[in-house]
Amino acid sequence: MYVLATGGKEDAALGLALAAALSDYLDGYLARRRNEVTTLGMALDPLADRLLVATLVLTLVSIGATSLSVALAFLGREALALIGYAAFRARGVDMRVSREGKIVAGIVYGVLVGSLAIPQLRQLLVAAVILYYGTLVQYGVRARAAQRG
Repeated sequence: MYVLATGGKEDAALGLALAAALSDYLDGYLARRRNEVTTLGMALDPLADRLLVATLVLTLVSIGATSLSVALAFLGREALALIGYAAFRARGVDMRVSREGKIVAGIVYGVLVGSLAIPQLRQLLVAAVILYYGTLVQYGVRARAAQRG
């Protein structure tokens, strides 16, 4: 995405971003629908999600669509999510995605991907990152409660 966007091929970058987000959604949907959820998939999916967001955010910074501070806020959230996920999983806490988390992720992906094509959506990036941190807090509270029993 970065190479395409910085090379003046924003439409191709947008297409790649849409394909990545759609394939992420379909992969999870099909695995659950077919009852083919695996331990490896449960470990790799959150990592793939973090990498997609990081790629989108860094691409937006590289084309001047957002500030470094907004990008660092997104990247910080992603780092905290990975660390928290790994820490709670290591303690045996089930870290399934909540319905609210899926909705917020869809909104965040929509704003990030849409910001590649629609400059007006870039005004929503700060709101998206705040909303995104809200789900991180929700997961943390839920995981601590599950850990306490």
